[in-house]
Amino acid sequence: MLDIEDLDAIQWIPGAGNPEAGEDVWLPLYEKIQSRGKLLQIYVSPEKVIHILDRIPDKKGVAIQTLCKSSREAYKLKAKLESKISMKKLS
Repeated sequence: MLDIEDLDAIQWIPGAGNPEAGEDVWLPLYEKIQSRGKLLQIYVSPEKVIHILDRIPDKKGVAIQTLCKSSREAYKLKAKLESKISMKKLS
């Protein structure tokens, strides 16, 4: 699939019985997809969003989808992400 020039992005869904997309086991695959100039889209549980973002070297061209169980959980995740962005700008 990575050799298809007209294919701009890969949506990775591990499938039943495999570790979820937010696990480190998939990092080599994500790096390979990105190294070939493809965009990456993954579904990650809210608990793994920051974990996987911290480990993906090139965050450009990465779309992460998640599903929070409540608005409270969504706001907490949003606050954590905003805090990480602010701290990164300071360093």
